Order: sequence, then structure tokens, then C-alpha cells
Amino acid sequence: MNQLIIKLQNSSYNDMDLEDFKQSLKTYDFSLSHLTTHEICRVFSQNATKFELLPELLKFLEKALENRISPQQLNQYDFPALLINFLSSKDSTKYTLKCLNILSKLCYKLDVNLAENLAEKFINEATEIILKSYDNDDCLFTSAVSALVAVSFENENCRRLLRNHSDFDRVCKRFVLSLQNADDYAAVLGFLAIERYCMHSDFGLSVYNKPNINQTIEFLFNLIVFNSSIPARKLAVDLFIQLISYSNIVAEVGNFTFLEQSIKQLIEVLSIKDRAEGVIALLINFLDVDTLSKQVLKVFKSTTLRNKDIAEILVTNDWSLEPISAIVYWTFNEVDSLALQSSSLIIKLLEDLPESEEDLIDKIEFMCKQLNLKLKGLQTGFPKDDLESNWFKNVFYIISKLKNEIIVLKLKENLDLITLRELIVDNIANLNVFEVDKEQAELFLGLCATSSSLLKNLHELVTDKILSKILSQCIYSRNPLIVCLCMELSSTLKKRKFLIKTLGKQPLNNSNLQRTHPSQHQKMPIDLESLREDDADSRINDLIAIYEKRLEELALREEQTRQALESRNSALTETDKLLNRYKIGMAEADAERKQLLSIISKFENENRTKFRVKEEEVAKLNDDIANILKQKQNIENEKASLNKELTEYKTVLKENSSEIKRLKHAITDLKGQIDKKEKLLNESSKENHRLETAISDLRTELGKKEESLKLTTEKKKALEIEVDKSGTMITELRDQLGKYTQMASLINGLTSGKIDASILNTS
Repeated sequence: MNQLIIKLQNSSYNDMDLEDFKQSLKTYDFSLSHLTTHEICRVFSQNATKFELLPELLKFLEKALENRISPQQLNQYDFPALLINFLSSKDSTKYTLKCLNILSKLCYKLDVNLAENLAEKFINEATEIILKSYDNDDCLFTSAVSALVAVSFENENCRRLLRNHSDFDRVCKRFVLSLQNADDYAAVLGFLAIERYCMHSDFGLSVYNKPNINQTIEFLFNLIVFNSSIPARKLAVDLFIQLISYSNIVAEVGNFTFLEQSIKQLIEVLSIKDRAEGVIALLINFLDVDTLSKQVLKVFKSTTLRNKDIAEILVTNDWSLEPISAIVYWTFNEVDSLALQSSSLIIKLLEDLPESEEDLIDKIEFMCKQLNLKLKGLQTGFPKDDLESNWFKNVFYIISKLKNEIIVLKLKENLDLITLRELIVDNIANLNVFEVDKEQAELFLGLCATSSSLLKNLHELVTDKILSKILSQCIYSRNPLIVCLCMELSSTLKKRKFLIKTLGKQPLNNSNLQRTHPSQHQKMPIDLESLREDDADSRINDLIAIYEKRLEELALREEQTRQALESRNSALTETDKLLNRYKIGMAEADAERKQLLSIISKFENENRTKFRVKEEEVAKLNDDIANILKQKQNIENEKASLNKELTEYKTVLKENSSEIKRLKHAITDLKGQIDKKEKLLNESSKENHRLETAISDLRTELGKKEESLKLTTEKKKALEIEVDKSGTMITELRDQLGKYTQMASLINGLTSGKIDASILNTS
């Protein structure tokens, strides 16, 4: 592995053996230097056409995503394009599923913008996989749809290519059929795909029309609240947020029968961490829609617990009992994306639901405990991470919005004001206005706004020297944010008069703006009169004369400077008056600004709604125009094909007419033959009738003979019985005759005196 690192860092990877490279990757540790990972990415990028590196590339990207390699690092090399090229290769069939899965993850993490030819290649490949895999491979179908949604989620070019694809209708049918899938992830992917690609087509309208939208809304709510699959829930939240951007669907969501009950279920799962972020994001989007925000605020009012229940929370520390407690817990538990979302939701609730201020009273102790830890970390400097910086800005904004006296008292009791004071003082001391960026300025403004209600003696801790430097920089900087920071800082520190005083006494920090010279005659330590008495040297006298002349000139300059200072003081007095007028004007302008902001925000909300409606109408009209042009082209193509077919039909018709004439002559000949055949048939029928008559006579005679045969058979059977009986009688008679013969022989023997031995034996 060390040899690999040395080779990579020496940029000798072109000469490397790819087999060694593949073996070394198996033991690569992502905790090594950024340079090594960077060079490995270059190896993959420069060997993009070598298919044998595909398995290693997939494993590397999988590990890179698991180890949270920065998107900027991966985005330097066009890995999505690399995977798409591999997908279109016939050799990559067995890696298709893994390619699609990693492509989906990359596109959700990176900002992918495919070129026209590459996007077309991907659309062709993805549609082919979707159509082939729907019936025989659910897993591959789901991965292909997921990749299609991920690649073209924010890419209108890909969506246009898919809509113009020849198999678009077939793909849409697969999307609709996937809604019947038992897998929730596949179903929500189908919904999301329909929303992205088919919203203005017949397929999309059939899914999101009035009879079906209630089922879709119920499905999404149940999926977000009850489903255990994190990807499915995330997709459902994304889909819901996309859907409420359509005015017609928002109206249906507002009329949803179980809307209040569903929002209650959403709020109840705020205490579950893996569900809270998606639910909070959805609630924030609900609060941005007028028709839905009323329902959300109503549910928050009804579900927020009071008195006894809050006491139970404090005793049991069970944060799952009450929604405000859960949001506060996620805001201050850990600085992450969930904390940022939770703080944004609290700001929304503070703006729209004044009662939520009171709900925060009993959570102040927990808030301050966590915020104290974060403030100590902030003492080392402003956070570099955007997430942490935005979190601090949200928290400072929340605290500055809390005007409840009880809350302010509790904040003073529980917040580490010493740390907060030191933090502000240190940041003021180390602040360089000309180097501060927008994020730091906004964060510093949040600190000042927070401290204004909590740190009453802060102005005593900031020295005049430090403040004069900051104020000088702020006034002479041309950055509006910095000027705003200056006004907020001076208001917080109660140093309005100090501004004039500082500009009058202290030199400005910017040397190009003003330079002051010390009076030279004040620096001369020599007593000129004693010098004149002690040394009579003429040369020294000449020098003394020169110095006296210079002193007169300097005195004259000093007088002029004093007069300039007096005029400057009078000008500063006028400036003070002008500043007072300016502040009065600023206050009036601020009031007008707030009024105008409310009017503008109201006007913007109305215009935003109208703009969305118009945008949807324009998009629908564009789609209709595209469909009409497409239909027109199809009709022209069909017309040309029909004209061609008509010409062919005319040719065939001529051939058929000549064939019909020939067939008519043949039919006439056949009719003559049929007449002859009919005559023969009549004669044959007569002969058949005669034969049938003869056959019937024969059958009658045969019946009579059969009856006589039956009688003869019966007589034969009777005679056979009699013969059998006669045979039996003959046998018996023979036996008796034999006996009689023996007896006769015996008698004869007795009479003659001779008895045969055989007769004796027999007897």
C-alpha cells in the first residue's frame, strides 16, 4: 500500500500494473491523506474505457460514499458519466444492478449535470432496462426507476428527453403498474416518477386526479408515519413536498378527510430521531402553504400540553410526551441537519403561533445547558462550517424573538452570561471589518441582537480604543452589511455619542483616509535662552536663529490647526444634529420598512401563488403544444403512409377486377358442370331409393328369419337339456345294468358251483 501511495503521489500511475493497483485497493484506508484518494480517482478517470476496472470502481465508490468523502472531491471526476458508459456496454450485464444503485446514490449526493449525448444514452439504457425487467426482475426494475429519478430529479433536459422518447408511453404504463407493487419503496418510486415525468400527461392526471388523490395522500401519510424503511420514508417526504407545489393538488390535500388526524400522527413521531427530520421538513413546507398552515397550527395548539403534563415532562424527562419538547431537544441535542431543521421549525412557530413562546418557558434550562457548551466552542472563532453557522444564527434569532419577560428572566438565570459576554467582547476586539464575510457578519449581528436583552452592562466592558477602531472601519467601509453591523453594535453598546467623540479624538484606522502629524516644537527638549547665555559661538547663534524662525512657522501652523479643530468641532456639532435627524429618519424609515415588508411579503405570497399557478398553466400549455405538434407530425406521417397504402390498394384493385372477370367465366363453366352433376345426382337418388326399398324388404325377411332362428335355438336348448337328462338316465341305467350283470354272474356261479375270484373280490 505504501508503494501505491508513493507511485500515486509521484504521478507515475500511467506506468502502473492494473493488477497491482486492484490488489492494493483491497486494503486501502480512506482515513489516509486526501491526496491519495484524489490520485486514485484520477486512475479510475484515466482508465475509463477499461472494463476490468469496473468491479474495483464500484467497490471504491461504495466505500467512498460510506466513508463520507466530500462531494466536491468526487465531483472533480465525472463518475456518473463513467458509470453510464459502463451501463451501455454489453460486458457489464452482471454489474448492472450495482451500477444503478451506486449511480442513484451519487446523483442524490452530487450536483450532476449531464451533457446532451450522455443524457440521451442514459435515458435509452434506463428505459430499456425498465421495460425488460418489469416482468421478471423486481429488484432491477426498482433500481432502474430509482436511478432514472435520481439522475433527472433536477435536470429538465433528461425529463424532456424521456418525454420525447419513443417508448415513453410504455414506460409510463410500467410506472402506473408499479403502484400496485407490495413493496412500498417501489410504489413511492412509481409515484415520484409519475410526478416528475407524467404530471401533465394522461397517465399523471389519471393517478393524481380527484378520485385517486385521497388514496395517494393517505398512502404517503401512512408511509411517513409507520413505514420502517428509511429510503421509502425519505422518498415519500420528497414526493409530498413536490406535490404541494401544485396548486390543484394543494387544494385536494386541504380537503383531505383525515388531514387533521394525519398531521397529529406526524407531530406524534417528532420524538423518533430517524423520522423527525423528514417530518419537520414536511411540516415546514406545510407552514409555507396558507391552506395547510392553518391546520398545522391548529393541531399544534391542540396537542401542546399544559401545566400538569409539562410538570410530568420535567419530572420524568420524557421528551416524547409533547411536540415542542421534542423540537427543542433535537435543536440543542447535537449540531446536525436535524438541529438546523428543528430550529427553523421553532422560528416558523414563533412567527405564526405566539403561544409557542409560553411552551418554551419550561425548556429554557435544557436550551441554556446545551447552548452554553456550544458558546464555549464558539470562543475559538466563528465556525467555518455552514451548517453550524446557520444553526447559531437560527438560535440567536430565536432568543432575540423571545420577548416574554419570564423567558428573559429564565435565560438570565440559566445562560452562562459570562461566557456570552466574553465571547462578544473577544469578537469585538479581534474583529477586522474589512476581512469579515457575509456569514460572519450575519452571525455577529445575531450575537449583538441576543446580547441586547441579556447583557445590560456590555458597553462598560468594551474599551474606547477597541470600539473606536471598529466604528471607524464600519463607517468607512462601503459594505451595507458592515454598516448594518455598525448600527446594531452601537445600538447594543449604547455608544451613540461615543461615535462623534471617537471620530474627533482618535485617528482613523485607514491611513489613506486621514493622516495627522505631531507638533514638532513640542518634541524639542532644549532651553533656547540658556543655550544663548552659555555658548556665544556665532555658528550656534545662527542655528538658534534658524530654529526660532522654524518655531514661529510651527506656532503659526499650530494656530491654523487650532482654528481648523474649532471649525471641525462646530462641524461635528452639526454632524451630531444631522445624526439625530438621521436616526429619527431611520426610525421612521424602519417603521415604514416594516410596514412595506409586511405589504411586500403579503404581495409576494400572493404573487408566488399566482406565479405557481401561471407557471403550471404555462408548463401545461407547453406540454399541450408539444403534444399537439407531436400529434400533428404523427398525423402527417400517418397521412403519407395512408396515401402510399391507397396507391397500393388501387393497383391491387385493378388486378382483382381482371381476376374477377376470369373467375366469372370459370363460374359459368362450373354451372354447366353442376347441372350435369345434378342430373346424375337425381338419377343416383332414384337408384338409391330403389335400393333402400329392397334393403327394407331384405331387412323384413331377415327379421323373420331371425325370429325363426330364435325359436330354433330355444328348441335346440330344450333338446340339449333333454339329451343331458337322457344321458344321465342312460348312465344310471348302465350302472344298474352292470350291477345286475354282476349279480347274474354271481347267481350263475353259485348255481354252477364255480365262483369267479374277481366277482368275489368285487362283492
